[in-house]
Amino acid sequence: MRLTAAPNIVANFVGDHPGASQAQHAVTAALMMAADLPLTMPPGPRGNSADLMGQPPAEVAPSSPAYAAARRFAALPASARHAWLVRHLGALRAGRITLAQLP
Repeated sequence: MRLTAAPNIVANFVGDHPGASQAQHAVTAALMMAADLPLTMPPGPRGNSADLMGQPPAEVAPSSPAYAAARRFAALPASARHAWLVRHLGALRAGRITLAQLP
């Protein structure tokens, strides 16, 4: 359950969906890294990773700027990630945060 539902819950929380910003993809990846979840989605019960909770999070390529930002965000202490999300979640979900604005 953790490997199939958690990534979709995180993606829905961040607003990571097709067409989402690179920052949304990066924060989703960072939260998955911090939770020790794989960045690739396992298939859902009917062979589609979106079956459980809607759209799956986008995969972030290891050589991309979004991946570098995700690693930087994931490396923060949990309290710092939480504090940043409390202050910026609305703007992140609206797509108004850039990769450069991620701590």
